[in-house]
Amino acid sequence: LHLLRGGLGMAMIGCFVFALRDLPLSTAYTIYFVAPLLIAALSVPLLGERVGPRRWVAIGIGLVGVLVVLRPGVGGFISVPGLMVLAAATAYAIAAITVSLLTRTDTSQSMVVWFLVIMAIGAGLLAIPGWVPLQMAHAPLIAGMGLAGALGQIALTKAFQLGEASMIAPLEYSGLVWVIGWDLAFWGQLPDAYTWAGAAIIVASGLYLLHRERVNRQEPPKPLDHP
Repeated sequence: LHLLRGGLGMAMIGCFVFALRDLPLSTAYTIYFVAPLLIAALSVPLLGERVGPRRWVAIGIGLVGVLVVLRPGVGGFISVPGLMVLAAATAYAIAAITVSLLTRTDTSQSMVVWFLVIMAIGAGLLAIPGWVPLQMAHAPLIAGMGLAGALGQIALTKAFQLGEASMIAPLEYSGLVWVIGWDLAFWGQLPDAYTWAGAAIIVASGLYLLHRERVNRQEPPKPLDHP
């Protein structure tokens, strides 16, 4: 499972970076939002989790929101970069399921260490043919990216350790807020009306899923016995 997760991690990052050469960040992340839907769906056959009909409807509505943002036929959904993002999302979804399986025997720290070690060795070997030496000017950026990635992996692993995959997955939609912020900070642009509309649908779907999870976790009150 550790080797599988490491291989999926390399595929996920490789496909996503390849897609970013041609796709805007917001479009790439919009397609990537298919991942939470895949996690919730895969949690049923692979983890034995139960997803009720209302949550399935909410997941479907979230997918509609993704399509609203994407506008198939306009944003390159069936283009090679778009398909690469879909491949990255699929790899991430399967890797997330392996996390839930590994939490039964491993700590979150050990899973992160093995994940990063396997990715470093595997990706390093794959990079040898086109290796480019590190420039010192890029060192702080790469170090910051590595630290953020490690902390994010620890947090994500702990989340899947404590909660159900189908409940955690909708929180991935909050990434849309970060994408909009990065687009504004670095490129000085805001999403169009379709992106805002789709974002509203996606966020509403995720919040409803969290609400349903909270309702399902609450035990019904026991009736009082009267003489």
